[in-house]
Amino acid sequence: MTEHGRELMEEALSRARLARAAIAYIEGLHVNNRDDFCGEARAFDMNPLQIFIDLSGVKFSGCDAADWVRRRHRINLHTSDRRRINAQLTHADEGTATVRLLDGLRDLVAHVDELPPAPDVRVPDPGDHGLQQETLPRDAYFGEVEQVPADRTVGRIRAEILMGGLSIR
Repeated sequence: MTEHGRELMEEALSRARLARAAIAYIEGLHVNNRDDFCGEARAFDMNPLQIFIDLSGVKFSGCDAADWVRRRHRINLHTSDRRRINAQLTHADEGTATVRLLDGLRDLVAHVDELPPAPDVRVPDPGDHGLQQETLPRDAYFGEVEQVPADRTVGRIRAEILMGGLSIR
């Protein structure tokens, strides 16, 4: 990376662009992009080396798909959930890794009947359950600190995660 970092990253980004374009042509798969995740009240940006693939068009869950691809093609996907899988490319991946991923995804779609249908889950709109922000995160983080016992926290605003009674000796 020190000597050839720019070249390695440009090659990785190029492979990711080519993989996204090829996956978009696989029937039933939708490659999520910046338009799906970034914008006002969403993420600021996304890592272009992570390829999020929506499986809504093939009707099986991302968890089942990830397990199937691992068993059949020995490909470990980065993450999976109810309706998506995520492939993480890096500068260390060669073109053969992308070809294996594409072959695995094509085979997955060709064997759609081997996977159980995903459960029908209603996902609420994020705007329906947004929390009111009382303080900007930066102001809360750098603001005045007060330690309060857990039994006296009801009705108070907290800026940090509650820590359990873990002690390491």
